[in-house]
Amino acid sequence: MTQTTSSNPNEHAFTEVSWDPQVSGFLAAALGAEQFRRIQAAIAVPPLSTCVRVNTLRTSTQDVMQQLQGLLPQQHSAVHFAPHPQLPMAILLQGSGPHSISPAAAGAAKQVVISRKAGEAVLRGAQLFVPGVLAVTSGLQAGDLVAVMVALDKPGSPHSGITRGTVLLAAAAAAAAANGSNFSHPSAAAGIAAAAAPLAEAQHATAAAAAAGTDDPADSTAAAGVPVAAAGSLICIGLGRAKMGRVEMFRVQHGVAVEMEQRVYEVPSPTLDGPLKGLVMLQNLPSILAAQVLNPQPGSRVLDMCAAPGGKTTMLAQLMRGKGQVIALDRLYGLGPAKCPGFAPESFDAVLLDAPCTALGLRPRLLQQQQLSLLLETAAYQRALLAAAVQLVKPGGVMVYSTCTISPAENEVNVRHALDSYPCLQLADTIGFFVAEFVKTCSLL
Repeated sequence: MTQTTSSNPNEHAFTEVSWDPQVSGFLAAALGAEQFRRIQAAIAVPPLSTCVRVNTLRTSTQDVMQQLQGLLPQQHSAVHFAPHPQLPMAILLQGSGPHSISPAAAGAAKQVVISRKAGEAVLRGAQLFVPGVLAVTSGLQAGDLVAVMVALDKPGSPHSGITRGTVLLAAAAAAAAANGSNFSHPSAAAGIAAAAAPLAEAQHATAAAAAAGTDDPADSTAAAGVPVAAAGSLICIGLGRAKMGRVEMFRVQHGVAVEMEQRVYEVPSPTLDGPLKGLVMLQNLPSILAAQVLNPQPGSRVLDMCAAPGGKTTMLAQLMRGKGQVIALDRLYGLGPAKCPGFAPESFDAVLLDAPCTALGLRPRLLQQQQLSLLLETAAYQRALLAAAVQLVKPGGVMVYSTCTISPAENEVNVRHALDSYPCLQLADTIGFFVAEFVKTCSLL
């Protein structure tokens, strides 16, 4: 199978991400229409590098590089990797794309339609797991080469309209696969819907076949087929090899349904078990950067205020070379002041506030559902957390505020609020995606 690659990773046919109109209007006004357009295009594209963080308390980046030279060729045919030039504990594995995918030319006559969230994971480098499968071409068997298609959610809805267990008409699936090189296929989905039998009839046939332990209900009547109604737009994101037949995909609850062989974006997603277990972890580069900007010193007392799932917490401990105290908290359900009395004011040398946010900067995203009211409510909640962080950091101490959103209400506006509300704060630096470093110059007591 051959691939052609575009020189611009953001240049592909599914850059049109659906946004709430009020949110898109707000962001276009705040960021500038052209800047927001570029951001919209970039958000639909996965980052083309995967970051591996080395536990430098137990090994060295150079040692891990040597082990990766033997490990990665077994998992990925051609992956270039190198240490990050400014963050020596980080190794970047470089991917590629976008690649032109042609299911028809590759002989992939059958199709697996998956949910948007599963599609985002596959774009990021994951295999396709069973829970993400929505619809499959009739007669699919283990070992078949398939076109993997994402069903985009309908505007204003978190659902695509395709019910899990749907049987695709072979003719309609072949038409969608034939258009695979175009990536986006609203017409193919319309063809499936137009040719489909009533939904209730097909669901009954599918359930009866599964209960009887037989294969696809359409298999015995291949000429006419017994499809299920489908709707929405379909996007081809790659080709893969089915690891199980259609019936098993909808009968089991877990496991790999399709092993990807060719992707629009080839993003390294290595398995780091074996000799590297405990020595490295996959971690997004901005998360490493937020901890690095705080830069706690050995012997410090540090608070990670919103710590889950804990990657930045371990990075803080690594920077402190295992000397000092890192206290990591997240939301506490069912614990009142008696069980969690809090901390004395100005008792931490450094505070990291990686605040809960609307996550509008995460990639890839094929739909943005947040409404403007949520952006404003989240910004207010973040200001309450900022107030607590300022109280807890010592005079002369450092506080870092970070988010993974592009909303200025949660980023620059909150930085301005902190500086206006707390004269003791001095802004040391700001870095995109969004990291702001403050120094507390005097006491609030």
